[in-house]
Amino acid sequence: MITIYQGEALPIQIEIRDDAGALLDLTGAAVLWRMTPRIGGAYVLDIEATIVSPGVVRVQLTTTDTNQKPDAYTQEVRVILPTGLVRTVVDETITIKRSAFNDL
Repeated sequence: MITIYQGEALPIQIEIRDDAGALLDLTGAAVLWRMTPRIGGAYVLDIEATIVSPGVVRVQLTTTDTNQKPDAYTQEVRVILPTGLVRTVVDETITIKRSAFNDL
């Protein structure tokens, strides 16, 4: 689980592993990241992740990205390999909390 306060700008770094637990070779892959409300509904963020090293991607969230309604969300990471194989590899909860700094 990841906790974020409204208005934060921060990276989320994600390791992507294969079924055996090894870091997945992402050479030539596209990696997409989405955040949706935990209770369902359309996604609120859709970002292309940056591959930073073998099996590791980064999603850079801006202050606008994190200025969502305080609630529980789900992050999903989808990998599209050059072979055409598509896999959803991460399904994790993100909690956005109200920040005391929102009124500044």
